[in-house]
Amino acid sequence: MMQQMVRLYRSILRAHKETMPPPLRRLGDDYVRKEFKDHWNPKTTPEQWREFETQWRKYLDTISGSGREDMRDLRELSQEQQAQMIKLHKEINNLEDDKDV
Repeated sequence: MMQQMVRLYRSILRAHKETMPPPLRRLGDDYVRKEFKDHWNPKTTPEQWREFETQWRKYLDTISGSGREDMRDLRELSQEQQAQMIKLHKEINNLEDDKDV
């Protein structure tokens, strides 16, 4: 299981490198590192790992271009997910504003 997670982690970082401009890549890489680090502990159950892996594989498919047809409408996300998307959107806008200066 752990080898699978390491491969998934590396695949996500590789996809960021191939598909994202540098400011977004840094933001994405930092977020991925934090999420994987936060879940890399003995208290994480096998069920949590499966869900974690499933969600990150969907993300990888989306940014790689193969999962675009599976993207959900923002209204279908949980409130927490919506808040994260809004936060990410604001961060991206701040990075773009800084770039223009």
